Amino acid sequence: RQMSPKNLMMNTITDQLKKATNNQAKVIGISLKDRGAILPAGKYATAAYWYDGATGRLISSTYYMKQLPGWVNDFNDKELPRKYLSQIWTTALPIETYTESDADDSNCERPFRGKEKPIFPYDLFSLKNTNGGLDLLSTTPFGNTFIKEFAMTTLINEKMGKDAVPDFLAISFSSTDYIGHQFGPQSIEVEDCYIRLDKELGELMDFLDRQVGKNEYLLFLTSDHGASDAYPCLLKKNIPTGVLKEENIADSLRKFFVKTYQNSFLLAVKGFD
Repeated sequence: RQMSPKNLMMNTITDQLKKATNNQAKVIGISLKDRGAILPAGKYATAAYWYDGATGRLISSTYYMKQLPGWVNDFNDKELPRKYLSQIWTTALPIETYTESDADDSNCERPFRGKEKPIFPYDLFSLKNTNGGLDLLSTTPFGNTFIKEFAMTTLINEKMGKDAVPDFLAISFSSTDYIGHQFGPQSIEVEDCYIRLDKELGELMDFLDRQVGKNEYLLFLTSDHGASDAYPCLLKKNIPTGVLKEENIADSLRKFFVKTYQNSFLLAVKGFD
């Protein structure tokens, strides 16, 4: 279900920036996910753009604009997702140097449909049709590459950082999350994604130095969450663990609310799930 900016109940830091500059600041959010673009950009944003895996294009909401700017359509017409998914995903460095992860062939990981084991290399073109088509881009490091390229295109076309009014560009590199869910945080796939992301961030900062100017921008990094090792991996390491079933928690809370608040809380409990 697509998120709407109307779901935001409080002002964001970017909303306050728009107010403080009498709406002169440009505020733009970019992500593979709708929520990754909308939440940091806020209700009063200039724009928020996210990836539509069904079409392989960046889209927005009529909340922000009636139609996409011409330069966004031009960027979409390059069909970069098809280009990225026409290659083979191999490790960026020799695989034996990946010392921060477990073995490549592990039962802690979930392989792509159509591939027997979750091991390198990955022929993305042959895997595309059985793994969501162009939506597969998100579960590869090249989803981050795609977002970086669009971020740089945005800076140029929106002339962000070119006057005395501070602008705000929020970029969410979401492929780390998708790959983490697919293969687990201990996987070589995740380590490779972060090695590549480090390079992407370096390229972005070099671009900012040229486009905006050295010492003319403030860059800060944040993360929405971490993750523990996958359940089978913890068991393999003899670490006590288990699986938490959400439906059991919901059932326990429902019984607690009914017992404690009786009829006054029945309506809220009914809609808990």
